Amino acid sequence: MTLYWSPIAKALHEQITSSDNLVLVIAPFIQLEALKELVKDGIFEKELKIVTRWTAHDIISGVSDIYIYPFLKSKNIPLYINESIHLKLFVFESNKAFHTSGNITAHGLGLIDNANIEVGGFVGANSYDWQQIYQIIENSVLVTDEIFEEAVQYYQKNKDKKVKLPELQLVKKNQKEFSLNCLPAFEDPITMFDLYANPSLLTIEGEQPRRCLHDIVRYNVPLGLRKDRFLELLKKGFIGQSFIQSFIAALKDQKSMRFGAVTDWIHSHCTDVPLPYRWVVKENVAILYRWLCCFLPEITWDVPGKRSQVIYWQKNELDIINKIIP
Repeated sequence: MTLYWSPIAKALHEQITSSDNLVLVIAPFIQLEALKELVKDGIFEKELKIVTRWTAHDIISGVSDIYIYPFLKSKNIPLYINESIHLKLFVFESNKAFHTSGNITAHGLGLIDNANIEVGGFVGANSYDWQQIYQIIENSVLVTDEIFEEAVQYYQKNKDKKVKLPELQLVKKNQKEFSLNCLPAFEDPITMFDLYANPSLLTIEGEQPRRCLHDIVRYNVPLGLRKDRFLELLKKGFIGQSFIQSFIAALKDQKSMRFGAVTDWIHSHCTDVPLPYRWVVKENVAILYRWLCCFLPEITWDVPGKRSQVIYWQKNELDIINKIIP
């Protein structure tokens, strides 16, 4: 591995402009002008996620710039906060990861005279690395307009205080229950077991291992299970998501829904900020159909004629009994 010394912005900038899309940034301190300078010739892709840290001291001292939120929102890029992170990591579509000591600040990236002395290097991210990355995202909270406004008010109220800062609680409730991250990523839960059971899962590179790891982390399925137990816990974790339960209730009420209606329902109930494009949601819907039909015999789907897929709630014997014996 080659080490890249200050200014590390040069190494990152070369990778960003080499048609290798940046898909994830994790850094405790991100300042707006440094972020803009870093990606000035790059393109913000729909896959990009950014995780940072907004503690009381971070915000008041200015090392964490809360105004990266409206900038990223204008680019349709989600911003997450996690108070436990200290790592600085840039992950690219090619599976290259740049880990460094430098934050996304003018001093950290070496954008000014007398900048910090920082160092970093590129490595290949394996599936175990992606498992850790998904765990970080899972334990992070998506920034919303409400959280941003509270951070702004906290800064305005406390920016001139010289005494101990009051407690800051930006996250008062779980904002993740209706995120697209709640929906499955792997195409089919049955065939997913073959990859899950591979002893090399944590070292295999590629999109499918990443999707598999996303789902087992999201649905709290430990490694090393037999197939029946794997499917049992996968079903429990999947069906237990508030997003999934709400959709099932809507389908049960309407009896059937066309593909476009399902896409609209998910898009309208999604709490991700910024909202994902509908064409992004469509991939999630197609996967969701297969998972629902796999785990719930009451649900089926077909394509009537040449029209779009229609998903159905089928009445079963329990429904009939409930009508006879209320």
